[in-house]
Amino acid sequence: MLTALALFDASAQAGGLDIKSASWSATYKRLTISGEADDRATVTLFSVATGRQIANVTASSGGDWRVTINQPATVPCRVRAVSNGDTDESRVSNAPSNCDSAPANQLPTASAGPDQVLMLANEMGTVSVSLDGSGSSDPDGSIATYTWTGTPDPADVVNPTLNLSAGQYVFSLVVTDDKGGRSSADTVRISVNAPPPPSPSPTPTPTPSPTATPEPTATPLPSSTPQPTASPSPSPSPTASPSPSPSPTPAAVSCSPVPTDGKTAHAECIQNYTGPEVCVTCHEKQARDMHGSVHYQQGGAFPNVTNIPANFARAGKHPAKAAGELVADGLNTYCGSPTTSPRFTCANCHVGNGRFPMAQSEFEKLPLGSEEAHKQLSNVDCMTCHQEVYKRFPNPAAGYFENMVLENVVEDQNGILSAALTGQVTRVGLKGIPVLDQVTKDFQFVPADPTNPELAGMPTAKMPITALEAARTVHPTTRKSCLSCHAGAAGANGAKRGDLSTALISPPVEMDVHMSPAGANQTCSTCHNAPGDKGEGHRVRGRGLDLRANDVSARFTCDSAGCHSNRPHGDYSATTGSSRDKHAMKVACQTCHIPTYAKVVNGVGIATEILRDWQTPQVSQTACNGRGGWLPKVEEGSNLVPTYEWFDGTSRVYYIGEVLHGGPAGDVPTKVLPSAVATSLGTTSAAYVLGAPNGGVASSAAKLYPMKEHWGKLARHKATDTLVAHSTFEFFRTGDFDTAVRNGMANTPGMASTDDYEVVPVHTYQTINHGVDSSSSALACGACHSALTGGPVRMDLKGKLGYGLRTGASAVQGTRQATLDGTFNTVCRQCHSVESSGRTFTSVHSRHVQDKRKDCAACHNFSRPERGLSLSSG
Repeated sequence: MLTALALFDASAQAGGLDIKSASWSATYKRLTISGEADDRATVTLFSVATGRQIANVTASSGGDWRVTINQPATVPCRVRAVSNGDTDESRVSNAPSNCDSAPANQLPTASAGPDQVLMLANEMGTVSVSLDGSGSSDPDGSIATYTWTGTPDPADVVNPTLNLSAGQYVFSLVVTDDKGGRSSADTVRISVNAPPPPSPSPTPTPTPSPTATPEPTATPLPSSTPQPTASPSPSPSPTASPSPSPSPTPAAVSCSPVPTDGKTAHAECIQNYTGPEVCVTCHEKQARDMHGSVHYQQGGAFPNVTNIPANFARAGKHPAKAAGELVADGLNTYCGSPTTSPRFTCANCHVGNGRFPMAQSEFEKLPLGSEEAHKQLSNVDCMTCHQEVYKRFPNPAAGYFENMVLENVVEDQNGILSAALTGQVTRVGLKGIPVLDQVTKDFQFVPADPTNPELAGMPTAKMPITALEAARTVHPTTRKSCLSCHAGAAGANGAKRGDLSTALISPPVEMDVHMSPAGANQTCSTCHNAPGDKGEGHRVRGRGLDLRANDVSARFTCDSAGCHSNRPHGDYSATTGSSRDKHAMKVACQTCHIPTYAKVVNGVGIATEILRDWQTPQVSQTACNGRGGWLPKVEEGSNLVPTYEWFDGTSRVYYIGEVLHGGPAGDVPTKVLPSAVATSLGTTSAAYVLGAPNGGVASSAAKLYPMKEHWGKLARHKATDTLVAHSTFEFFRTGDFDTAVRNGMANTPGMASTDDYEVVPVHTYQTINHGVDSSSSALACGACHSALTGGPVRMDLKGKLGYGLRTGASAVQGTRQATLDGTFNTVCRQCHSVESSGRTFTSVHSRHVQDKRKDCAACHNFSRPERGLSLSSG
């Protein structure tokens, strides 16, 4: 019997396809592949190891074909050609030692099935229960083994069957794939309820006379409801009437069996609301999934950040960590970092209920169903995402409040703050601050229930409904529930992202065609849905380039969300300049379909922040969650034209402790301040770029994306050459950036409050992804190509973005010109004398690409091998 490879080779040799040569030139960073095929046949080339498509090429009338790929992102060890059903393979000669290899095994995903609620039949001590692991999957292979754990221990098969008595059970499933990769554990909760008690026997009564009518027997209520005692029959004896028993306190959740409709279940089964533990009673699996998410942990894996060392366990906004682990704490151009400020200042928009999350690696060690595991899960506040009107406030009943002293302000008789050279205002009670547990750093939130007398005087608005009604009317996530946090990032509506504000709760179609009720009326979860059926994985797809962690490592784009293909316009041509689908290979959809951000349409919309200066403080009546205090000066803008940058899905993002100059990842990049920004910030120094996209014109995975730019100031610690996480809380209190910086240094290992520092400008890029216009409002060609209009354009294609003429060595086979200097004189002479006089760029480009099918590398410093063009001089 032939092996698969032998069979493959045999079929390859039987056809007319043949790879004659495949070689790599380290000197010129060039991969060259040539061969023979049927006349005019299309040949597609792949990397054998990864399956990645390398190029398409069309054979000549004689069957010869040749393709050259300049500066490929990775060099294949072995290539495969496919044409008209024939295949052939060849080793790449002189391939580097780091040529691509077989892709890493993708781990399987375990699915233990949905939670179950069952009831014992009358007079039966057990019920048969089947577990279901059939929903488990492996993206690049098959499931080899199923390992169940729990008490009693299930059989290690797909669908084990157990006989369970009344009680609560948790079972865990781990699957192993055919390459030995093990999944994370998934759990299922089984509730077996006892049958309702039988009707009580009627109280014995004297034998009635023939004309007497016996008392009817009272019908018992469900076991969760207190039962009134039936009136006894008249009796001369006082002992004939039983004493009524006290009514039991109703449980938080009581419903058996649970209604199958989620809305009905919440409305009927929740008896009172004491906190997130009420949700966990029925939704432990979902709480476990959320416990490991970036939304809860405030950090996680960072597979798409290239400058954070691999020995860090996770990265994010002060992420949870286990003992001995290194984590990369974030620092940004807006609020600095939460690491040196009280937790309550940033905690309100994370799904924890006040306690600091336990690191996921530690949580997974807790026994299933243990009291400690339940305690940790009960800190996952489900209503943060699943109740539009939900609001919460640090719990005053816990005695966590202390006075908050605002410095350098005075207060008039109406409570209005104003700046003063000296003076202070003391906030007490509900305008104080919650005291954290000195060991755990925990505090606790309570719902902002309008009927809670302990919240009288709360400085921000309460909910319009009670906490119980909020719990009973929970719902899937909506635009409003997501934006209740995301719109307020950086401390103000629309401040941070530029494409997210409360205007998107119900936007006009001109603001966002996807989210407008007059358009597609989509919710955030339409695109950012978590892996798993109906998103029960509680992980979110997508990542801004300025963020470190993300739940799902795969790149998330318009054509990977399940709505659009990578050729959405249906006009692909490898050579026609006006082909929109050709542009879509290197231009992100957002570039053409989001012409402006921070949109204000007919008076509807929110401006976004573009600059923040901590050295110019401003008094605010509502800073610090309504308590009042100081804020930095900000500058805002609306209907802004984006900046355009290459982005390959990965980025460089600063973390606390990263050396600015000469670190392991090299110098932190810098950017020259525009004159208007330099005037506003009062400095001409170059800004350190804290969030920068990776990619360039020659990057195979990069596309042009629209970006927001944000500028700010931070302190640079001179001795360590690192940026300081100043205390935003001390700034809120005092309006003094020096005090905030020195407090931050005092609370940073390796620094002291008396150390020298300097204030430096900082900058970040942020991708623009929301606010999609209708197709009729998309940018036309002339918006970016001046040759078509003769007017100003949005982007510097020729200079900044790499589309200038070629320099250095020629890429053309049979070249007449060996060294190119980026001018027509040398570039044209690779093939012929200079003929560009009097010709427009459009005509020159059409002649060479559309007519002669020349690859971009003939004239530029990059190639587009996927278009199957030629680099010959003939």
